[in-house]
Amino acid sequence: ALGAIFYYSHIWGGGDSKLLMGLGAVFATGPYFVQSTVPFLVALIINILVFGALYGMVWSSVLVSRNFKKVMRKTLSAFHETVALRYALFASAVVVVLLTLLFRDNMNKLLLVILAASLIVYYLLFITIRAVEKVVMYKVVPVRLLRVGDWIAEPVIVHGKVLCGPEDYGLTNAQINALHKHHVKEVIIKDGMAFVPAFVLGLAFSLFFGDVIFFLF
Repeated sequence: ALGAIFYYSHIWGGGDSKLLMGLGAVFATGPYFVQSTVPFLVALIINILVFGALYGMVWSSVLVSRNFKKVMRKTLSAFHETVALRYALFASAVVVVLLTLLFRDNMNKLLLVILAASLIVYYLLFITIRAVEKVVMYKVVPVRLLRVGDWIAEPVIVHGKVLCGPEDYGLTNAQINALHKHHVKEVIIKDGMAFVPAFVLGLAFSLFFGDVIFFLF
């Protein structure tokens, strides 16, 4: 179910979703030697998401360093395109900071300040990731090199008819044949991050240490 949600939300591709389904089948019953505060599958999912976030940050940092100037230009463009979101998050941050006046406990005040700072950091990360996506993950590909399952980044319209687009869950054979039939030379696809290392790290940690949250805290 989780794999299907990630797939139909365009968060993961079909391969990653099937891999998660496979892990769910293999570890429907948790290994007897693993000590965990939660069911093994829950620990496994938590660990995959945690290591996925860490891996994603490293992967994004490498891409940004390789395409720094282009990413900065796109980041500035995204900054101007997301005025409503920026104002909403900054206003929310101000409200959260003002709430600190209602508390005397310094710990509660600190938590609220951290929350306010997190809203601003979230916005900066959002526009940066959006810039990285446009600079690095969007690729122009000849139709002859397309594969079933590729994600189309921009709609392909011929004579007023949409042959394929971002709303599709991966290209089908019929769509590729239609592109050939209408003599479309190239399309823009969205390339994704190879998420398999996060699965490997999450599974290894789950088998040896249990869930990462309990292990750390």
